[in-house]
Amino acid sequence: MRALLLLGAAAVVVACGKPADPLAGKWDIRDPETAAKGGVTVGTFGEGKFTLERRTQVLGIGQIRVTTSGTYTIETGSATLTNGGSQVDASTIPDPKVRQATVGVAEGMAKASEGKPLRYEMAVQSPDQIVLRDPSRTLTLTRAR
Repeated sequence: MRALLLLGAAAVVVACGKPADPLAGKWDIRDPETAAKGGVTVGTFGEGKFTLERRTQVLGIGQIRVTTSGTYTIETGSATLTNGGSQVDASTIPDPKVRQATVGVAEGMAKASEGKPLRYEMAVQSPDQIVLRDPSRTLTLTRAR
């Protein structure tokens, strides 16, 4: 089976002149830290660009949605993602003070990572599952259906 996958990848390289992008497409992303907060992350990758949308419940009174866009590169055994900017939507939180404070924290966290490349070890488990690891966390990407 592994030989067939390698042969298929080699055929794509020969036919197109460059390897197929294993990240291309839409993914459900499992991140233990986000999941512990009741969050869900979905990502779309292709042509060196990505968009991640994370939805998280806040204090049981509303939901915050952070949409991050950026670029990525793939090298043998690794992927580097660079955050190009984020938008925060907390419109479902009814209390304006809580909403403003929540948006402030989320925007501060997003700004802290903006423009900084994050390098992950990349393990392609199958065409439908990829694991990205860095020293502090593991992200499991499962192709969205």
